[in-house]
Parts: sequence; structure tokens; C-alpha cells
Amino acid sequence: MSDDDDQTHDEELEDGAEPKTSSSRQWLALIEDAEKTYEEWQKKSDSLDKLYANLTALATETRDRQFQMFWANIQVLGPSIYSRPPVPVVVPRFKDRKPVPRLASELLERSTVVGFELEDIDGVMRLVRDDLTVLARGCAWIRYDTEDGQKVCIDHADRKDFLHEAARVWKEVGWVAKRSWLTKPQMRKRFRKDSGKAYEGAAYEIRKDEHGEDDGKKKAGVWEIWSKTHKKVVWVTEGVDKVLDEDKPHLTLEGFFPCPKPAYSTVQRRSLVPVPDMLFYKDQLEEINELTARIGALSDSLQVRGFYPSGAGEIGDAIEAAIKSTANNQVLVPISNWAMVGAGGVKDMIVWLPIDQIATTIVQLVELRKQLIADVYEITGLSDIMRGSTDANETLGAQELKSQYGSVRIRDRQNELARFSRDIVRIVAEIMAENFTSKTMLDMSQLDIETDADIAKQVKAAEDQIRAIIDQVEQAKANPQLMQQAEQNPEQAQQMLGPGQAAGRGA
Repeated sequence: MSDDDDQTHDEELEDGAEPKTSSSRQWLALIEDAEKTYEEWQKKSDSLDKLYANLTALATETRDRQFQMFWANIQVLGPSIYSRPPVPVVVPRFKDRKPVPRLASELLERSTVVGFELEDIDGVMRLVRDDLTVLARGCAWIRYDTEDGQKVCIDHADRKDFLHEAARVWKEVGWVAKRSWLTKPQMRKRFRKDSGKAYEGAAYEIRKDEHGEDDGKKKAGVWEIWSKTHKKVVWVTEGVDKVLDEDKPHLTLEGFFPCPKPAYSTVQRRSLVPVPDMLFYKDQLEEINELTARIGALSDSLQVRGFYPSGAGEIGDAIEAAIKSTANNQVLVPISNWAMVGAGGVKDMIVWLPIDQIATTIVQLVELRKQLIADVYEITGLSDIMRGSTDANETLGAQELKSQYGSVRIRDRQNELARFSRDIVRIVAEIMAENFTSKTMLDMSQLDIETDADIAKQVKAAEDQIRAIIDQVEQAKANPQLMQQAEQNPEQAQQMLGPGQAAGRGA
């Protein structure tokens, strides 16, 4: 890039402003800047993913022994903040018992429940929960799909495929972006109409997952950027200098973005950069693993070993024969120059290697590790009750205090996932209400609601009935005798009107 291009780039993006041209370079620059903002978090997240569950490392027999406390903490914390799928609830804002708002709310609620079941909301929420507990941030992306009918898709957004503008709070975020990986035929189908053959210059590559596996297809990462500032959506990819597509948002949402605010655990002050919880007790965890490795090494060396004089005649031969026949776990080491050991006499025929020092050291290491584990529980707030461990001598009040203490520490995360689920319900219900046809909504909700045709039939029947009544009244006014008889005997007057009019009145 030339100096003039750099100057132009600085002018266009001054104070975080977003590009206004059809060139993709400025949009890709925004993506690059956001990636740099979260670069340190992404590196730590890569390490945490491997530390949490790495089959290759765990299957290695020669690895150092570790106390898998990080995995255990996540297994306790995860079910504590989320254990069952959310159930959508849609109610009128003001409960004034008006029939139309109540019926519309029930229609949306039923449709949203069905939409959640079709999209496996529980699977999505569990992925978000795992991201929240391990990496301190979980994201989701919502799409409106019309390829096969009408449906709302709820996707889990991988941390590397979701970006947003760096800001202090979510309200200040001006754009969000989601990356999708498309093959060349998919790129041609999606973007040829809007940008011609520009898609051919995309950076296609065979993507491998963290286990080194791939599907053998070359794909290019396409960023779908929703800019609230400019009220438009653009699609860009690396290797293409022009925007693949640019248009007004195809969804009209109250919050503009087709995604809820990510679920956050701990963030850096005055930013939206997540800070994983494990980093707060990383030092203690490393000490625990180091002590575990030492305990394992000392336990391997905790064996009965003795030394005896080699070539000591019959006594030495007898000792060796007795040891071999009765104690295979005891190892005796023959020493030719027994006098150098400083032992003499029959009682000193065997010198045992002292193991009491090793055993004492192991006990001390275990006690030290227990203290470090207790420190970790103090930091994380996981009480004994949550971990299913308690002291039988504790009183009920002590156990309730521990449980309450742990609940307070995780309540914020429970509320955060509840807020995240509520935001998903709002977006899904808004998309359905504004885009789904009445037939689709009725099919999903299974509500017996009268259609316009049914209402028109009822209106026509009512009009016919009113018209017949008016005719009878006019006929009665024209015949005073009939009016008098009607007042005295209504049934007789009705018979005098004739069968056709009587049938019309009963319509």
C-alpha cells in the first residue's frame, strides 16, 4: 500500500469511522483492527481449549501427571449456570386483558417454541455456556432462511468467526461481523449476480480443525458485516478488492444486529475484551500440577530396597534364595566390596534403603496440594455443596451458608445466560412477526384462529339477518293491524309474515 493509500485510509477511518466506498479494503481494515484488539484473548483461548480437553495430550503415556482441576471446575460450573433449554414466554407489555394482544402473544409464543425445537436451542445454548465458562464469552447468530419454506436459524458463533467494533459497552458498538466459510460453487451462486467474477480472487484454502482434520474442500472466509452507523450490510473477503455485496438490511430489527449481545463473564475494565476465569487461578493450578508430578515421582520410588554382600558364602546364598522366593517386590542389590559399606557381622548382612523420609515428603506434598486446592475454590467460589463434598460433622446451617455463598458467586452468570436467552427469543419472535406468512404462523402454532374468509362469511350472515329484520319492521309499519297483533301475540304475527321472511329472520 502506497503512502497516499495510507493517508486516505487514515482519513476515512479517523475516530473509528466506517468506510463509505464500494472498496473492500477499508472494511477488511476494520476486521483486521478488531482482530488485533482480541488477539491476546484468542491466543489464551487456544491454550485453554487444549488445556480443557486435548485427546492427543491425554492419550500420551509419557506425559507428566496432572491434577485435572480446570476440567473438574468447568464440569461443576457449567450445569450450575445452565442445565435445561429455555422456554419462550411472550406476554403483552400491559396486561389489560384485551383479546387481540393476548391472542397475538400466544401465537408468537407457540411459534417461537416450535422454532426453538426445530433449531435445537439446547445444543446451541450448551455451546454458548461452554464458551462462557471456559473463555468468558459466548455468541450466537440468527438468520432468516427462505430456501426451504420459512424458518429462523439459530447458530452458535465460533469465537474466531465473530467480531465487533472495539468499544467500552455494547451500546457503543457500531458494527458486528460473522464469518462463513464457502466453497467456490457456493460463492458463485451467492455473489456472481452482485459482483460478477470477483469471487474467483478470494483466498481459498483447505481448512483444518484443531485436530488436523478437514473435508478436502477449499473454502474462503466471507465476512458479513452489519453496520448500524450506515444502516447497511456488506459482504467482503480477503483477496478481493471490491465488496462482494452491499445492501440495506434484509431484516428490520429493533436492535439492528441479527445477534444478541454476547454472554460475558469477566471483561477488562472499560472494554469488551473477555478475561477467562482460569487466568485468575493459573498460578495455583500450575503449582498443583507441579506438586502432583512430584508426588507421582516419589510414589514410584517408594519401594522396599536392600543391599546384601555378594559372595558371602552360604549365608549370602540363603538370604538371596529366601528373598527371591517370598518377596518379589523387594529388590536386593548385591555388593562385592561389603567392607566399604561399613557393615560387619551377620546382623548387618542386609542394609535397607530408608523410605520413611520419602513417605514423610509425600504426606507433606499432599497437604500442601490440599491447601492450594482450597485456595482455588476460594477464588472460583465453588463451595463444597456444589461439588457434592461435605463434612458429616457440619451443621445444617453451615452447609446452607456454603451453598448460599456459592450461589451468590454464580448468580450473575445465571442471569447473563437468562438475558442472552431472552434476547434470542425477542429477535426470533420479531423476525417471525414481520416476515412469516399467516399460514406459516398458524401451522407452527396449531391455533384455531379464524381467517379473513371465515370472518367475511360471518359478516355476510349477520348482514343478511339484519336486512331481514329491517324488512319485517318495514312491513309491520305498513300494516297497523299486524303491529297490534304483534304486540299481543308475536308468534301469530310471525306466522303471518310468511315462511320466506321467517326463514330470513332465523338466518
